[in-house]
Amino acid sequence: MVKILVFALGACLGSFISALMARRRLGMSIIKPNSFCESCGQRIRTYDLIPIVSFIILKGRCRFCKSKISYKTFLTEILGGLLFLISFNIYEGFRALVLGLGLIIGLLIALTDHEYMEIYDIDCYILIGIGVLYRLIYLGFSFRFFKILLIFTLVFLLIRFLSKGGLGDGDLFFYLGLFLYLETRQLTSLILLSLWIGAIFAIIKSIKIRSLKGEIALCPSIFLAFVFILILG
Repeated sequence: MVKILVFALGACLGSFISALMARRRLGMSIIKPNSFCESCGQRIRTYDLIPIVSFIILKGRCRFCKSKISYKTFLTEILGGLLFLISFNIYEGFRALVLGLGLIIGLLIALTDHEYMEIYDIDCYILIGIGVLYRLIYLGFSFRFFKILLIFTLVFLLIRFLSKGGLGDGDLFFYLGLFLYLETRQLTSLILLSLWIGAIFAIIKSIKIRSLKGEIALCPSIFLAFVFILILG
């Protein structure tokens, strides 16, 4: 029962970030108006907003106009639930909750970068803010931690300069934000694993579009590496 509740909480947060992404794309407030169908404009009833369950009951279609509901919302809700389960499987209580919130914000940044090749500063600030709290309480800061951050930042900026803007500030802040949730000994692993995953994605995309000039969103690779490291320790 506890795992079901944890999954449900994560799914609700996944539903929230999915709505946030959609409303940002439309230039709308996350608060108003109430949820509505993008096809017919009808207001969505409260009982049709239950994460995962409503999508299954409605068979992925609007109750009114029967247009298809994006499966991405459904998948994001599932991912949110799974991330919270991962967090509460590793830790307990408040620590698991804080880590879970960090994972949800990380998912938001990764999905936004993947979908729109854009990273919002406010998302990175929230990720870093929660991460500072998490590290202060559970991991602590050390000279070695700051040394790795400094070296990584300098190397990142050098690569960015040599690549003439191939890397963005958002990628750097995303790395630094996720560093706050890991033990110092795991930071190098995150960097190396994210680069390997990013290289694999780049090769796959190059084959798909038959070109080496396509842009690659780096945040999904960073976040995937982060999750792997959390699971594997």
